[in-house]
Amino acid sequence: MKLLHSLPPYNFAGQENDFRSAKFVVVPVPYDSTCSFNAGTRDAPHMMIAASRFMEEKKCGGIFTTEELEPCRADAKETMRRITQVVGDVLDAKKVPVVLGGEHTVTYGALKAFHGDDFSILALDAHLDFRDEFEGSPLSHACTLRRASEIAPVTVVGCRSWGAEEAKDAKKKGVRVFGSRFDAKEVAKGLKKNVYVSIDFDALDGFPTGMPEPNGVRYSDAFELLQTVLKTRRLIGLDGTELLPASAGEAYPAAKLVYEILCMVG
Repeated sequence: MKLLHSLPPYNFAGQENDFRSAKFVVVPVPYDSTCSFNAGTRDAPHMMIAASRFMEEKKCGGIFTTEELEPCRADAKETMRRITQVVGDVLDAKKVPVVLGGEHTVTYGALKAFHGDDFSILALDAHLDFRDEFEGSPLSHACTLRRASEIAPVTVVGCRSWGAEEAKDAKKKGVRVFGSRFDAKEVAKGLKKNVYVSIDFDALDGFPTGMPEPNGVRYSDAFELLQTVLKTRRLIGLDGTELLPASAGEAYPAAKLVYEILCMVG
C-alpha cells in the first residue's frame, strides 16, 4: 500500500535473504552466560542487525542472516558445540561465517569449525583473555584467546589489560601482542595467508562494552589495519563480540565496522 512506509528486510545490512547467492552468512548468537562485569551483551546481535538496516548500501557480496542461534545458557560446552555445527554448515556451503555475539567465548565455538593449521587469528581485544580457567570454567570469556591459541596462531591488537601469569603464558605460546597504537604493516607481516578476524569491541575507543578499558584503538586506525591486512590476506571468518549497547543507535558503529570489513573483501 502506498501509504505504508517500507523498511529494509530485518536482515543484516537490510539485504534480501538469499542463501544461494550470498558470500557471507551472519549468525547471531545471543549468549553471555560467563560475563563477569556488565551482563547484557546477549542483546547486541539483535540491536546490531536493527541498526545495520539503516546503513547506506555499498558494493558488497550478498549477505544471508540466519535465525538467532539458541544457546544452552547452563552449559558453555553445549553452546560451543551448537556454534561449531552451524559455522561448519556455513563453511561446507563455501561461504564466509560472520558470528555476532554475545560474549567473546562464541569465537571459540566458531574457530572449532575450521580444520587444519593454515590460518592465523587476528584478534582486536583490550584484554589478553589468556587465563586457563576463570570462575571455574575453561570456557569463560576471559579464556577465549587461550582456547583460540590451541587452534591457530594468535595476534592481538589493542591489548592494554592482562594479568602477570596470562602474559607469561601468552609469550610462551608465541602470541603477538600490540597495544592501541601500532604499525598496521607490522601486524600484517606476521599473519598467514588465511585470516580469521575476531573483534571484541572493547578494543576500540568509545564503544559500549561488557568490560570497558580506557585508551582504546581509534576507529580510523582499526579500519586502516583491516584494510592493510585484507589487501594481502584472505578473510575466512569474522566475529564481533562484547558489545553492550543501550539502543540500536549505540550499536550502529559496530554494525558499520562489520559491514565495512565485508565490503573490503566482497
